[in-house]
Amino acid sequence: MVSKVPGSKDHCLRRLLRRASPLLVPPTTDEFGTQLFHKEQGDASNAKTGAYGYRDANGLFRTVKYVADANGFRATVDTNEPGTAPGASADAVFNANPVAAPTAVGGRYAGAGGPWAG
Repeated sequence: MVSKVPGSKDHCLRRLLRRASPLLVPPTTDEFGTQLFHKEQGDASNAKTGAYGYRDANGLFRTVKYVADANGFRATVDTNEPGTAPGASADAVFNANPVAAPTAVGGRYAGAGGPWAG
């Protein structure tokens, strides 16, 4: 039986085990130059706050900041991805500032005028 007496070893151990420990995934960069990250913290009531996202070699990014607690999951998304628009959907707020999608210029698969043109 675990003691609930304040100051006892069992009580202190229970408090230590309930204490929030942060999750921090070291940022990584893949072979394409895309940087990924994720960090999260929680508290004794199991509420979580955190953020995750990416930034690619072309400067496109998405960062999701979130809270998950007794009131549900709520997120704010910051992005400049093409095809996005500012607004709110479900419990997420989108702070979008899209850039034009990159286009191929004179590359291997650029079509007419590229290296495959006759």
